[in-house]
Amino acid sequence: QQEQQAVCFSCGRQPATKRCAKCHVAAYCSRDCQVKDWKKKHKTSCSSYRRAGSEMTNMSGQEELQAEARLDIFQRVRFYACAYAVHQASTLGRGFLFLQSNKTLVAMSLSSPQDSWGRPVINRSVLLHYLTMGEYDAEVCRDDFEMATIRTDLKELVEKYDEQR
Repeated sequence: QQEQQAVCFSCGRQPATKRCAKCHVAAYCSRDCQVKDWKKKHKTSCSSYRRAGSEMTNMSGQEELQAEARLDIFQRVRFYACAYAVHQASTLGRGFLFLQSNKTLVAMSLSSPQDSWGRPVINRSVLLHYLTMGEYDAEVCRDDFEMATIRTDLKELVEKYDEQR
């Protein structure tokens, strides 16, 4: 059933019955579309689709995959994030960057905004916040118990951070 519903990653046609041999996620209607997409974009996104898998699971309990996904996301936003963090630190003092999104870690870590069915991931975006520990306590911890449980570790990391490195 999944094969019949998949959309070609290259041209958008159905049915897309051929799959990428490396990630087993990207679907294509023909060999020509597969070759074209490999050259155009899939070559660079294949590893992120392999990590996400055909079911686009949430990676819970898979710390290594989660770490890879977070690194991929940061690699794409670091140009903006680093300059923003430097400016905010000089204005507000010591703090940390906090990324927020309405999409899952899996969806955000994909290099191409297409799900495992070949359909576009709509409104994939991230909000970048810079928070001091005081703001974290006042705005985040009061409403989110799970975030409050990491407060001590987070405070220690913020205090230990060496800006010169």
